[in-house]
Amino acid sequence: MLDSHVDRLICPDCRSPLRFVRGSDELSALACGSCSLVFPVEDGIPILLPRHARNAELELPLLERLAADDRCEGLSEVLEKTRVHLASQRGSSSWEWEDEAFWREKYKRQTERLLAGEKLDEGRWGVRFWQREYLIERLPASLWTPEKTILDIGCGAGHNFRVLLCDRFDPSSLYIAADISLNALKLNRLRNPHENALYVLCSADRLPIRDSTVDLLCYFGILHHTERKSDTIEEDARLLVPGGRVLLHEALTRKSARPSFMPVHDPGSEHEETIDPAALQATIDHAQDLRVVAERSSHTLVMGVCKMILRRFARSRTAYEVVALLDGLAYRLLGRFSAYFAPAEVLMLLEKVAGPGIASEGRVSAASDSASA
Repeated sequence: MLDSHVDRLICPDCRSPLRFVRGSDELSALACGSCSLVFPVEDGIPILLPRHARNAELELPLLERLAADDRCEGLSEVLEKTRVHLASQRGSSSWEWEDEAFWREKYKRQTERLLAGEKLDEGRWGVRFWQREYLIERLPASLWTPEKTILDIGCGAGHNFRVLLCDRFDPSSLYIAADISLNALKLNRLRNPHENALYVLCSADRLPIRDSTVDLLCYFGILHHTERKSDTIEEDARLLVPGGRVLLHEALTRKSARPSFMPVHDPGSEHEETIDPAALQATIDHAQDLRVVAERSSHTLVMGVCKMILRRFARSRTAYEVVALLDGLAYRLLGRFSAYFAPAEVLMLLEKVAGPGIASEGRVSAASDSASA
């Protein structure tokens, strides 16, 4: 599958095209002629990390196997150069890897449970899916036509694609799953029913994807895990075709602290942070080729409390819509008086316009009512 999609991938450092070199024993490589570096491909998953984020522990054993492979003799010089660089990285760490150990173990446990025949409980995802349906329902019908490309950044186990998008997506279209965790990508592949898929281990801050090739780009709770936060959006916009869309669902920074009785999602994560709404809006305004098509603010104290009820006793879309209505009323009526009723999340649908100069239609703010709940 990878060799048929190599033209979609580029070097994360110089953004040059890559050459596919087939090895043996489920191990191959991608080579950048401009940088004279090699990127290993493990079990069909290319490891495409920029120089500062390359991982000696993960990559060096793979490169040693490549060096011993007769089919990769032509790579000896660039393999050695790559190994020297990786050796110099030993003991160092970058932003990307500060959080990876947590996710590696989380997805390892999920994979073990799945292979043992246990049905994974995804009940807590119900509310998230209902929230995100607001965006999915506003996507143009053209996205469901043949030969489109969706890029799922920070894809994890692929819940969002599998539940929200897969059935709508044409079988000929390409699903690109990008994540820093190899375990996440393998679990995603194990559970994904869409056959035309490409899995890439990479940094969300330096995506190795060719410009103007993506029709739908997804940020489902991943921007706050990136080093540049909302600034990531403007650079990633170049990956979109004109008319391409961005799906975004993010936690917002607000004045009040989270109430003690509300649990923190993934408390072991080093980067479980939030996005500053003013910075998010500034980024969208600065990116002159992006405009806001739809926006909904949500998740005040009302939603926080009701989510517990929805997960346990009222697992229905209708019940969620009632709660969402009350949540919207809370931030519009009470949000100006108490930070506990300010939105803690925002959902946005963005479009890449054909040329610069089109202002965004929405605003991200605690009092936003551009698309009420």
